[in-house]
Amino acid sequence: MNLRSVLAAALLSLFPSLRAVAHDPGISSAHIEVSSDRVELTMTLGASDAGLFQEAFARSGKAKKSPHPPADQLEEVARSLGELQSGKVVLAPTKVSLLDPSEPGEFSVRVCYDLPRGERFEYRALGFGLLPRGHRQLAVALRGSKTLAESILDGKNNVLFVPLK
Repeated sequence: MNLRSVLAAALLSLFPSLRAVAHDPGISSAHIEVSSDRVELTMTLGASDAGLFQEAFARSGKAKKSPHPPADQLEEVARSLGELQSGKVVLAPTKVSLLDPSEPGEFSVRVCYDLPRGERFEYRALGFGLLPRGHRQLAVALRGSKTLAESILDGKNNVLFVPLK
């Protein structure tokens, strides 16, 4: 062990609360793809966050704990993670589908919407109340290869404004 490692260990032992703060509360993603007639929103939670989210969703009485939500509850699960809004109107999904995980335990859901009218719409990340405090979400909106908007969202700043014009 070098001197730097010994000093770091000594400091952490003196301040146990630093260890709790150092824990990464997790990060999820929202990928928004805008095309000429629709918007596809793909929300993904890593394995540890997916498990916590599913437990919290089950405790809320909305669903039974299971590795994947039943098909008849998938839209409700998706809506508890995020939504699109145009003006003051929450957009209704045209299709909701569970995606195969790219990593074991990961949870991904894709929600399709008709393209809203107007100059912009909002993506609202809603799952923060069911995830650990400090959780963040990387949200990116694209039209083809052009980035329309991007941000790291959290419990205080949970809206991404996506321009259409």
